Amino acid sequence: MNHDPHDGPDVITLPPLIFLAGLGLSIVGRMIRRLPILPTWLAGPRRKAGIWLIIGGFATAFWSARTFKQADTTINPHEQASVLVDSGPFEYSRNPIYVGASAVFSGISLLLNNLWGFLILPGVLAVVQRGVIEREEAHLRARFGEAYEAYTERVPRWF
Repeated sequence: MNHDPHDGPDVITLPPLIFLAGLGLSIVGRMIRRLPILPTWLAGPRRKAGIWLIIGGFATAFWSARTFKQADTTINPHEQASVLVDSGPFEYSRNPIYVGASAVFSGISLLLNNLWGFLILPGVLAVVQRGVIEREEAHLRARFGEAYEAYTERVPRWF
């Protein structure tokens, strides 16, 4: 992919829309045919796990957004990065916002006891990988060169 580092990443859409589309599709699947994850007698632990995943996912996303703000760079994947952020949650994952979004998605699927969510999530992640992450990485590689390469050697993509 030949990329001008002065442009932003050529992502297909805003990543939350991809997660929301997948969640919507899982709910449609649930309306057509219910596929529970766990039996009714495990509703309490299932709900607690779902709530904790949602809380943890949002906390990770907000921590990531705050880290971008402190670094004075954009969180918008359509805009050019002004600095390479490698602090905060970005010390542990190159994509903590998408990790957080995946946790929220999984938490909602658990709350709804909807196996469709877990069946659809790999497809959502494939679209995010191909349509967003690979394009963001090309932008960061073109913009920051060796510094970005060193970062990818140090920090895993997901966790």
